[in-house]
Amino acid sequence: EGRLEEVASEHELSLAPGRTAEITFLLHGGLEREIGRRNAVERALEDPEMVAGQVGTADAAWMERTPILRFPDAPELEGAYSLARASLRRLYAAPGEGLSGLVAGYPWYSAIWCRDLAWMLPAVLWLGDLDWVERSLSSVFRYQLHAEVPILGGRPGELPMQIAPGPIFLYGTSDTTLYYPGLIDRFIRHSGRTASAPRWNGVLERILSWGEVRTDPKTGLLRNGGEVHSVGAVKASLVRVHYGIDAVDTTIWDSTDRRDHAIDIQVLWNEALRAGARWTSRGADDPRAARWTAMADRVRDAVGQRYPWPEEGYLFDSMDAAGPVRKVRPNALRAVSAGWFDAAFARSVVHRAARDDLTTPWGVRTLSRLHATYDPQAYHDGQVWTIATAWAADAAYVAGERELGMAYLETIAHRIVEEGGYANECYRGDRPEPFDSCFLLGFSIAPFLTALFERLWGLQADASRMRLEVHPQFPTEWTSASIAHLRLGEGSIDLDWTPSRLRVQWSGPAALTVVTPYGEGSVSSRAYREFDFGASVASE
Repeated sequence: EGRLEEVASEHELSLAPGRTAEITFLLHGGLEREIGRRNAVERALEDPEMVAGQVGTADAAWMERTPILRFPDAPELEGAYSLARASLRRLYAAPGEGLSGLVAGYPWYSAIWCRDLAWMLPAVLWLGDLDWVERSLSSVFRYQLHAEVPILGGRPGELPMQIAPGPIFLYGTSDTTLYYPGLIDRFIRHSGRTASAPRWNGVLERILSWGEVRTDPKTGLLRNGGEVHSVGAVKASLVRVHYGIDAVDTTIWDSTDRRDHAIDIQVLWNEALRAGARWTSRGADDPRAARWTAMADRVRDAVGQRYPWPEEGYLFDSMDAAGPVRKVRPNALRAVSAGWFDAAFARSVVHRAARDDLTTPWGVRTLSRLHATYDPQAYHDGQVWTIATAWAADAAYVAGERELGMAYLETIAHRIVEEGGYANECYRGDRPEPFDSCFLLGFSIAPFLTALFERLWGLQADASRMRLEVHPQFPTEWTSASIAHLRLGEGSIDLDWTPSRLRVQWSGPAALTVVTPYGEGSVSSRAYREFDFGASVASE
């Protein structure tokens, strides 16, 4: 009875000299409302090996359906892929009441956080679990607001920050809602399930309406920040309400102030507008499509004109009422990944990020150590975050700096292998020591997985057009690489690469068009084709 503050367990274990023993913990349960659920927990305690066996069987079946990646010239990278894939599986959650998704991480983010979920779902797509992605998206969209809910910081069209079997924790984040138009676009292209587009048109349109309200009419830039202040004004008279986040801003770095127009928020807004224009319910002739495309162009142009920082060869982190925010953060790399700059400037940004004030041997800091507010223990103002390292890898590949991109991927891979398959949320900025960190965080492992498919292998999938682009960016010394059981729509692909050729085997309902750097060709169903990487001719 009453409030439970903490739990401890004590066990005695006798070991003879030179002997070893294995201790296994089985954690079972969750947020439950029904007293009867206790019976299930008691049964698990009575026969924990049975429950563990059921989990193992389900995991093995899931793993068999995911792609197998082979990198003979980079065994640690190959091992990290396998470990990260298994770790992502551990985050799967279906906590009840029709919800599906992935929890953000362990130990303290063990709920479905919609921002974190957005970073994980692209990797789940590449791993072939299309049904889980669709169910996850539908779970989030159930809670899209149609009216204002001030006590939760929510506005019409907004998606929640967190969902769980109980009530919604809150809305009121700057970025969560913006990820989902791009995810809808990704899902339709990867799965080929174009019938989903009409079902989610209303979701898209409400998101864009929400964003338009936050757009500065003078610049076209989206405004972020102030969400918590609005919640505070409502809760001031409600003495029993405690709001857990007191930051003035709620971008992905939600403990620091990045108002008013953070650069990565502009990248997300641009992507959302383009996805809305692509999948509008009224088709290509819809006048809103042209308006949204024009708005997206304006955002890109405004960033191109206002954010370059010549003295640093970099990009400002944000814009506020006083002008540019002169902080070197990895978030600027998202604009490079979006392809907004010419090759020379893109390389300049990537090289600036690679300097040792931002990049360390164990990853990328959230803020340059040269800035006055840098603190190696500060959550978002100096610590090293694995997701920031993945951003750096992604941007390096887009800028054509494949050796640098590979170095970042190897940094993440080494940490995953050293940590036994997990990927810490963050590390101190001054030494490779996890600090104030989840030991497993979804958006530490998922962007790494996505980068292996999209940047190292250079894959772009479009099942709606039965098309796959393959533009490998492997190190020049590599001799081979392969993928088996890569799912595209209702078909499966095997890829076998050497420096001189690419062999594609396809098992699907219709012919697949494959585009490579040296030409394109059609691969018939249940057949294979070899593409000569030394010439522009594809041979049967």
